[in-house]
Amino acid sequence: MAPANLETAAYGVVDRLVTWITRDKFISILLIGGMGLLGKNLVTSIAEVASIYRPELKPVAVATFGLVECIGLLLVGIGIASRVISRRHVSRRDRTDAAVELHSGFDQMSPAEKQIRFYEHYAVRPSANIIDALMSHPDDPVGVSELYKDGCHHVVWDKTWFRLRSKWHRWEWRLTIALFVNTALFSVLSLAAGIGLIALRFQEAGQIATGLALLAGGILSAVGAAIYLNDIAGYARAKHLVDARPERSIA
Repeated sequence: MAPANLETAAYGVVDRLVTWITRDKFISILLIGGMGLLGKNLVTSIAEVASIYRPELKPVAVATFGLVECIGLLLVGIGIASRVISRRHVSRRDRTDAAVELHSGFDQMSPAEKQIRFYEHYAVRPSANIIDALMSHPDDPVGVSELYKDGCHHVVWDKTWFRLRSKWHRWEWRLTIALFVNTALFSVLSLAAGIGLIALRFQEAGQIATGLALLAGGILSAVGAAIYLNDIAGYARAKHLVDARPERSIA
């Protein structure tokens, strides 16, 4: 029995690890870590560009592109790739066709068919009883299904309707807003510093490489900011889903 239990436990650990990797916390760690490694170069580059217009503001160091910056770009890139891979894209036309089929034939479908059709439309696969609750909402079945699609990572099923997964939901939402502002600001500064460095130091190959790295970091950070913006919407939609609890609970 011990080997079987050990194998089951190992599968459980791997499953939890994969779930954690594709969740927001891991992606945030990668983005913040990558921007942290790129941050020193960003500050140095801004100081170097500023010193051209204000000679008295001499930079204390020269911006360089090396292993640390490579790792920073890699971390940001992996963070973005993790989110893209974990969120399956469904074309608008396929979603519309699946939605019509799901809602028109809902009563005649088996539990497995409901899950398949729901996944085709919303790209998430909850249990059949959750789908039943969403589809049977007395006022807005399509609306609550859309809310679930975007906010499902932040809610849990309580056998009658949904409740927020975390008691710190509001604070996590605010933290995500702060991360969005920080990432967006980092992106703007990186793009500005990269363009400035390339324009003013175009005769120096090393500075051109650093400027291009800053541009790459700025573009990747802009994508990261868009991810955070989507997360902000997810937190808000999860709260709206919880508030949409029917007066007569659906079991």
